[in-house]
Amino acid sequence: DKFAMLAWKEEGHRFFNSLEKDKLPPDLIIQDELHLLSGPLGSITGLFESVIDMLCTKKDENGNIIKKAKIISSTATTRNTNKQIKALYGQDKTVNIFPPSGLSYKDSFFARISEQKSKRRYIGFMPTGKTSIDTQLQILANLFVARVEVYKALINKDDKDFETFDKYWTLVSYYNSLKDVGKIHNKVGDEISNFTSTLQIRLFGEQPNLKFNYLGLYNRDVELTSRIESSKIKQTLKELEEKTFTKETIKRNENGVTYVSDVIDFVLATNMISVGIDIDRFNVMLINGQPRNIAEYIQASSRVGRKYKGLVVDLLDANRARDKSHFEHFIPFHQAFYKSVEPISITPFTENTISKMLASLIVTFVRHKIPGMAPNDAAQYFQPNFLNELKDEVEKRFNSNPRLYKYFETELKYLSDDWENKVKNFGLKYYYKKGQVCLLKKPDEKELSSNKHWTIMQSMREIDTNSFIRIDLPK
Repeated sequence: DKFAMLAWKEEGHRFFNSLEKDKLPPDLIIQDELHLLSGPLGSITGLFESVIDMLCTKKDENGNIIKKAKIISSTATTRNTNKQIKALYGQDKTVNIFPPSGLSYKDSFFARISEQKSKRRYIGFMPTGKTSIDTQLQILANLFVARVEVYKALINKDDKDFETFDKYWTLVSYYNSLKDVGKIHNKVGDEISNFTSTLQIRLFGEQPNLKFNYLGLYNRDVELTSRIESSKIKQTLKELEEKTFTKETIKRNENGVTYVSDVIDFVLATNMISVGIDIDRFNVMLINGQPRNIAEYIQASSRVGRKYKGLVVDLLDANRARDKSHFEHFIPFHQAFYKSVEPISITPFTENTISKMLASLIVTFVRHKIPGMAPNDAAQYFQPNFLNELKDEVEKRFNSNPRLYKYFETELKYLSDDWENKVKNFGLKYYYKKGQVCLLKKPDEKELSSNKHWTIMQSMREIDTNSFIRIDLPK
């Protein structure tokens, strides 16, 4: 997302020293979670990396390279790595795997086979005769009631270990789509709470001191999905780490009924949870339907049982052939699921990718590689020859398909002419300034009649097509 903002930020060149003759650019790039750069995101990143590579490259007066960045990429789930890296960082990149294979698979000096048993357990569950939603509600209720059994065992001990109990209080439910999240989110305060209370009363009877398990459940669920603002996501993660279950968490009203507050019981998550989230309190997860690829399944389920023993319940759909196959081969698959990771597909030089990213490419290059073009009011000084170096670099990277390169050249000339035309005929001065003729438009400012090429992304995740609706009031 920070790279996507380079087209908008005047100061971006300072990070690269790309306009300073006596300073060196970054010489080491560490790309974490390489497997995430796949599909549409990987494709637009691969094209945009050509500009990042140029900003990290220092040349002398004769055009010879003095300094070029080395890239280290890390991932736990990858296949087809050579092709993926060449699509992302250029065909001239030589790929070396680290750590290298040793003389023994048990001990390669850099890594050894652990003798400890895994802290994570997988349970496969594939019902028949019920819909996946009905089954999911029942499993959630059983998982919530299981907390009461642990609590009852806890309060009978002299040394009440609430710290361990806290590690299994919060339940994470993983979904493959936002649609599935929405379905269950609407059922938390109704069916899930009712199923939990009914099951709990059936097992333990009507006990007021145990009602805290389901009372107010709808106020203690959160989402970790893309439809939640980034600032709220950070706040939620902070709460999940800091709001733990202690002895003081359980409150009692004047009627003797117990309830809890200031703690999170239920997390509804999509693939946002797969990376970068390391919360020790996540140790119970329900995965609703086999994720679309094995790497995603490994990454998502690895959020639990990282430090303490964890449980992953796989709810599979008997009506889906892929889910059924995973259930039938559940044990051998989980004993060696890393070898089932699929190859990654990236197509950075296609018509759709070029149309989506070319304007960002041009503005980023001109602002941060051409001297004097970084200030906001420098857009008026554009010259078509500024783009010659960019054109040469893209040709060097993606010249294997003459038809697509011809399309790139045509689009590049169109945008170059359009920029020049805006300066000469419309008085263009600024890259972006409200109320003025400017070059850039934010995605949310796009109008039906606007030039689609100059709507510049502010996030690499803005890869979906937007639909604009105008409502006409009756006259």
